[in-house]
Amino acid sequence: MGRVFGSADENGSQDVGVINQTLAHKFFGNSNPLGKRIWYDHDHTQQFVIVGVAADSKHNSLREAATPEFWLPFFNAAGEEPSFCSFQVRYVGDPAKVSAAVRAVAREVAPAVPPVEIRTLNELMGESLTAERAISLLSGGFGLLALMLASIGLYGVVAHNVAARINEIGIRMAIGAQPRDILRIVLHETLGLVRIGMAFGLPSILAAKLWISSQLFGLTALDPLAIAAPALILAVVTGVAGYVPARWASRVDPMVALHYDG
Repeated sequence: MGRVFGSADENGSQDVGVINQTLAHKFFGNSNPLGKRIWYDHDHTQQFVIVGVAADSKHNSLREAATPEFWLPFFNAAGEEPSFCSFQVRYVGDPAKVSAAVRAVAREVAPAVPPVEIRTLNELMGESLTAERAISLLSGGFGLLALMLASIGLYGVVAHNVAARINEIGIRMAIGAQPRDILRIVLHETLGLVRIGMAFGLPSILAAKLWISSQLFGLTALDPLAIAAPALILAVVTGVAGYVPARWASRVDPMVALHYDG
């Protein structure tokens, strides 16, 4: 709410400032802070009038909590010029061309100033997420390995179960069961394992949602897509793992099945 700084605020008769949401909530609660004063101590007690409220931001890490902050015009009424400053540039297009244009303008305006350092926001965010990305890659690799092992184990269990029921399947086919009936029976039992797994897995997500939320950015522990996608993948893998032995069982000759000794 409010406004940003204008040219009239530079060396104006009244010091003004912009505060963030955390500071506004801490000192003013739900009331409107615009027009109120903030006193602060920087060598000596100073004050400014609030003209705007900005959204909270993170400066060093995505995990850090928002802290109370305020901003003053670059050249304030006290006449103190800061020794360091940074500019944010919103751009569209090739960042390399934009960087070259910014450096050219800086050399033109202040030739004695050392070359400016230019970093994109994506680069800064990428550096702050190096550990998280490494953990994400490792977790993804272990997840794929677990999925492969689960698929192999599931296929072995289903195939063993089908082999143990060859005589039953032969009897069913001898009294008129069609291959699609055998296929449907085996797949129904296989997908029953998926339902049992979901019945135990979904409550475990609810139990661990607080820990899961602390590891996520821009998602919640109960994000529908994040939950539905793995469940769908496991269902498809289970279906494929059950389909192969079910297909084999549905093609067994009834006479061979009746004499099969598993």
